[in-house]
Amino acid sequence: MKRGREICGGRRYRYYVSSRLIEKGSDVPTGWRLPTLEIEGAVLTALAAWLRSPQELMAVIGNHNLAAPHLNQSLNTARQRADSIQHSTYTERRALIAMLVSRITISSGTLVLQIRRSKLLQAMGVAHGQAVSTDATNEEQTSSSPSPCAGAVSRQG
Repeated sequence: MKRGREICGGRRYRYYVSSRLIEKGSDVPTGWRLPTLEIEGAVLTALAAWLRSPQELMAVIGNHNLAAPHLNQSLNTARQRADSIQHSTYTERRALIAMLVSRITISSGTLVLQIRRSKLLQAMGVAHGQAVSTDATNEEQTSSSPSPCAGAVSRQG
């Protein structure tokens, strides 16, 4: 998807356009045009929910054998990061997404985030002073958000 914008009737509209609408020679475009604020809001909501989920975070931490106090501190750090999302500036939110999320996939009723495992571990303080595996099999952690977040995004055109 690519970001787009247009001015119509004095109002500025920002949206993401799927490649199927952009492709040349497409007789019947079946792509999506989605409002920027709705997409970014759904992504931030999904990311914050994921950062508040001890089960998801424990799957990422994996076999780092953290002592209980350090584990609790890491989970609290992630929770604080999630809580700070709603109070951060637009620039800070975009930077957080760019740091933690490697790919966003949107399909009908589903929003899927691929999380950069090594960056998340660093943000949680787990990687500090410990070896973190960054091979291809462990680098990405996928988070799928079903319709509650994706349902907030409505197709335009």
